[in-house]
Amino acid sequence: MMFKKRYFGPKLKMWEDLNLGQMLMIITVMILVITVAMPMVMIVYNTFFIGARLDLGIFDNIIFTSDTMDAMWNTIVIGFFVTLLGTIVGLFFAWLIGRSDIPLKGFMKTLFIVPYMFPPFIGAMAWGLLLSSRSGYLNKMFMSFTGGTTPFFNINSIAGIIFVEICYYFPFVFIQVSSALERMDPTLEESARIAGASQLYVIRKITFPLVLPAIAAGSMLILISSLSHFALPAILG
Repeated sequence: MMFKKRYFGPKLKMWEDLNLGQMLMIITVMILVITVAMPMVMIVYNTFFIGARLDLGIFDNIIFTSDTMDAMWNTIVIGFFVTLLGTIVGLFFAWLIGRSDIPLKGFMKTLFIVPYMFPPFIGAMAWGLLLSSRSGYLNKMFMSFTGGTTPFFNINSIAGIIFVEICYYFPFVFIQVSSALERMDPTLEESARIAGASQLYVIRKITFPLVLPAIAAGSMLILISSLSHFALPAILG
């Protein structure tokens, strides 16, 4: 008795031709669709649709209210300055450790990674105890020493939120740029210096273009973290 070989068509043949990497990619995309895309679609649908009818009243009732616009503006201001100043601070320390002869480089590099060990809201609570406008320990010491009623620094302000977020987020740039400087071939800079180029020229034409992707990656991480973090502004604001 002979059995005919069954032909399952081109669709099954396509799945048979996939290698392990392609299969893992398809599975990953499916997981992302289920865990990320579908919840986002449901949020958008429940926000802008009542039943099957499109309802844009949320813009007038929630989004375009003065409180919401103030919160959005404060978020943009905080995110901009935290990203700008955090990038500058992280770049400075990365350059200091990667291109200088200061002692205790290993200890300093470890010290700058310490903020990763603690959630930012713990730092917000700690800075609140130290620099709260009326009850902060440092402000009370300052006012008792000067005899005045004006605090040294009010941590419960936009400037205070920016300061605390910089303390926690600048390591994003520091780690990225430090790694880029370690991977960079030092002979590129040495050859330019031997050829008579100034230190500023070497930084501008060689070093900075090579570490620019690392700076951009660290800055993007700072911006995303600052815009998405709610606990710290809620505690200090």
